[in-house]
Amino acid sequence: ADMIITATGCKDVIRKEHFEVMKDQCNIANTGHFNIEINIPDLEQLSEEKTQIRPFVEQYTMKDGRKINLLGEGRLINLAAAEGHPSEIMDLSFALQALASEYAVKHKKELSEMGGKVVLIQKRLIIMWRFLIS
Repeated sequence: ADMIITATGCKDVIRKEHFEVMKDQCNIANTGHFNIEINIPDLEQLSEEKTQIRPFVEQYTMKDGRKINLLGEGRLINLAAAEGHPSEIMDLSFALQALASEYAVKHKKELSEMGGKVVLIQKRLIIMWRFLIS
């Protein structure tokens, strides 16, 4: 494969026996769970050199000359490459959560009488939120 992406949440999904037969210039990344899915110690043991060839990409030169590219240090790639949760999106999400929390506090009695039903965000909260982001 030219690209392998783990997304299992399991430990050691890619390990020694996989690195030994991996195609030259294969790119590997993880989107599953922390940095446990790719066995990096196995990769380091099988390689003779590690070089950062660009931000978030480490190239391992194997003893037989093949090169394997590890993206984001084997961590969750959307977070490790700093593109997973842009600060602007996080700001907007937190602002809307804060407005919804304020609404819940101010309307506690009325909401408690609804018996645990899901309550859609009021249109006026969306309007306030849009005002905050403009």
